[in-house]
Amino acid sequence: MVAANSITSIAKSMVSCLIRGVSAGAGVLIGNLLGANELEKARAYGGRLTRMSIVLGIVTGGFLMLISPLIVRFAPLSEAACEYLQFMLIICGCNIMAQSVNTTVLDGIFCAGGDSKFDMKENLGAMWCFGVPLGFLAAFVLKLPVMAVYIIVNLDEIVKLPAVYIHYKKYIWVRNITRQEERKQEG
Repeated sequence: MVAANSITSIAKSMVSCLIRGVSAGAGVLIGNLLGANELEKARAYGGRLTRMSIVLGIVTGGFLMLISPLIVRFAPLSEAACEYLQFMLIICGCNIMAQSVNTTVLDGIFCAGGDSKFDMKENLGAMWCFGVPLGFLAAFVLKLPVMAVYIIVNLDEIVKLPAVYIHYKKYIWVRNITRQEERKQEG
């Protein structure tokens, strides 16, 4: 189980690099538009970037699932560990689909608009109010099978999606925080 998880983490990290790059680019692009006081254009680009992150998540998650048999084939693991690995790669593929949207919106778009507090709350809440306690409960109280616990612990990105979407649609992030700072300094 531990060996399968290690290989899954490496594969997930390699695929997630593209997502983190898009998120960083989204932050720069939206930040520049907001700083130039082009709020409607930033809002439109935010929508495009969010839709792009959905497609990117499907492509990267799907790619990980698609190459999972190849990874399993070349992994120097026992038969039981290979079964765990195949299952874990499929779960990670689903997780990456949600992670793509969350990372782009939370870490890129929201932070560009100065809404990093929501990012922190969502990440802490999903991990410490959902993933860790439910994972602990599933493993040590309910004594569920290892793969069931793995699924529960990996649901954090999916759990965040509704709150991220609702918050995104409030458009709190569509504001020029550079102009607010200039007004504070002038006053």
